Amino acid sequence: PTGTFMDTPMDMPTHKQCNALVEEGKGAECSLSWDELAEMEASGCIEVQSHTHSHLRWDKLYPDREERLDQLRRDLIMSKQAIESRLNKICDCLCWPWGAFDEDYVKAASDAGFELLFTTERGTNADDCDFKRLRRVAIGDVSPFTLRKKLFIHSSAWISSAYMGLFKR
Repeated sequence: PTGTFMDTPMDMPTHKQCNALVEEGKGAECSLSWDELAEMEASGCIEVQSHTHSHLRWDKLYPDREERLDQLRRDLIMSKQAIESRLNKICDCLCWPWGAFDEDYVKAASDAGFELLFTTERGTNADDCDFKRLRRVAIGDVSPFTLRKKLFIHSSAWISSAYMGLFKR
């Protein structure tokens, strides 16, 4: 229920299990509702932005460049409009599904009104970084100690850069 705090952890389905639930028409069992997203936004700790509408790999589905870009544009606009209308907010950030993007994708996203584009490229971002190619720090399912360590390391661009250079995976 909305506004309650859970005393016991929930068993969360894996990504693979979520895909199966969606295929079975039970997507609500592994997806957040618009009310839950609005509550998260209202907390001030979470900001909901776009990960596209369909989470597709357009490069795999549409060999024809023009058709691929047309489908991408529609998908981006659909996602942006849904978030803006359902959550009554500006949606100007996008995280590329699967990390797949190219310069045509970047132009399509920019034309759709996205200002910050997140990649799956590992690392931190300096003051002079390219806002159309923001890097990320992978966290994963880690212990509280490891999370604190990662936050410390990556809170400094210099330490993060040295660490990434030594321990690139």
